[in-house]
Amino acid sequence: MGALFGLLPAFFLLINGAVIGYLIHLSAIQGQDLFTLIVKGLLPHGIIEIPAIIIACAFGLKFGSKVLSALLGVMKRSRAETVNWQAFMRQTFTVSVWIVILLFVAAIIESTITFWLLS
Repeated sequence: MGALFGLLPAFFLLINGAVIGYLIHLSAIQGQDLFTLIVKGLLPHGIIEIPAIIIACAFGLKFGSKVLSALLGVMKRSRAETVNWQAFMRQTFTVSVWIVILLFVAAIIESTITFWLLS
């Protein structure tokens, strides 16, 4: 969704951070142990998940900036620009594969280790 000038990845990061912050705030108001919630509930899978999401959004923002600059005519149309797009798409595909793998590992950790620590 980065092709929409990078707006959706930026919005996703803001919403994700706001929801996590809001839920931690609600837990603090209810008197729950925040150390246990953060260290046992968020940290085990968050160490992998949060950087993967940030990297994915960074590529979405980069894609949006490339689309915007191409639409505005800032970049010249040439053979070098075509190679640049090809290299970017190849790099994006490679990163996408790694992000899927990392999110899969984070999901396994969240459904097993985090569940075990909080139960």
